[in-house]
Amino acid sequence: MTDTDTPSRTIDRRRFLGLAGASVAGALATTAVPGSFVRPARAAAAPDGVSLRFAVITDTHASPEEPVRLQLLPRVFQSIDRANPDFVMNCGDITDYGAGVEFDAYLATIPETLRPRTRHVPGNHEVRWDVNAGQSYHQTFGPAPYTFDAGGLRIVGLDVTQLLQEPGHFGPERLRWLSGAIDQSAPAVLFQHFPYGADHYYVNDQDAFFATVTGSPVRAVFAGHVHAEGVYRFNGFTQVTGAATRNAALYYWVERVEDAGHPVLRVWVVTVAIDGVETRRELTTIPLGGDGSGRLLAPGKVVIDLAAGGALDVRVEVPRDGAPAQVRAQLYPQHVFGGRNAGAWVPLTAPNRSRWWSGTVDAAALPPGTHRLQLRVVGADGATHESTTAFELPAVAGTPSRRWSRMLSGSVQGGLTATPGGLVLAGSTGGEVTLV
Repeated sequence: MTDTDTPSRTIDRRRFLGLAGASVAGALATTAVPGSFVRPARAAAAPDGVSLRFAVITDTHASPEEPVRLQLLPRVFQSIDRANPDFVMNCGDITDYGAGVEFDAYLATIPETLRPRTRHVPGNHEVRWDVNAGQSYHQTFGPAPYTFDAGGLRIVGLDVTQLLQEPGHFGPERLRWLSGAIDQSAPAVLFQHFPYGADHYYVNDQDAFFATVTGSPVRAVFAGHVHAEGVYRFNGFTQVTGAATRNAALYYWVERVEDAGHPVLRVWVVTVAIDGVETRRELTTIPLGGDGSGRLLAPGKVVIDLAAGGALDVRVEVPRDGAPAQVRAQLYPQHVFGGRNAGAWVPLTAPNRSRWWSGTVDAAALPPGTHRLQLRVVGADGATHESTTAFELPAVAGTPSRRWSRMLSGSVQGGLTATPGGLVLAGSTGGEVTLV
């Protein structure tokens, strides 16, 4: 919200936070210290054995200019309110353009009884189109990222958006925060807008995210952005991407229960007809204990040797207990800027059931410098482990060379700048400035 916003809009947002009460304001503002989350009035352990209930929506894209969407939202929120969840999470793209009138229109669809339990994380539509949009989001919903504890879980709301840009980016500071926010004594559930892995390249340092959560108790990730329902199991957690609530009156209902003595999250899709009739379909079950799906598939050693003709000889050692069915490699698709890409994966082979899988990857088109090789190890159950390994291509005569490089504290909203002397200055969202 800027100084030019009307007083009535400011009052509307403050009224929303006032109705939500001090508990929600504190919970939304929690960035490193949990404990401000307040459960609704019902027993901590219900008679049916369910210790936690919550709902997930995403990509509501609320806008007064799209009244059909605004007609869907009250139907969804009223159904959620009747189910009495512990909390509700909106995984971003709450509005179309991050405008104040859109935030107001969205808030007006939430029942007063549900407001104290409704949480949010920003999507690219909250920051992409207006230099003030990110500020409007934070003034409406509070800081992000944040954490709170509920039902024996550490809940983490993430913000990987970049002002005026489409893709997401963590950066070192946000990753350090995430590492400290994960409570090693409790399973963690992450909520953010952009999905990871499985041919998703919406977060341009997602490999750094994978490295950060390696060995952690992160067991579930809920995301949106792609407007498509999907379940992916990799790197120790299960990721659920949600269909867009802008297109249909639906949401995801999640319960923590015991399954054969093991804690799990059961996830259903709930569709609400125009007459209020609800249809529930079970989507998946997410284990909260054990090693997590795909974690045992993590490669041990990765050896990359340069071969003739610009090829890479790749050898990957897989763990003995992982028993992978497939191992694939490809050059990291750095040209993909906030999108999906099926890639150009090269299957590796393991002769005589060796633990070493090997193959050749063509790198002839790459310039000299540091690059990344992406690895995907697939288990017999379909779970995967994704990782990257850096490799260096040596400089050759006549190719550009790096004069100097500096890391800044934040992202660079720029591209390439040529100088009369034949030098090029390059800035990146990773915060690196390089002169070549």
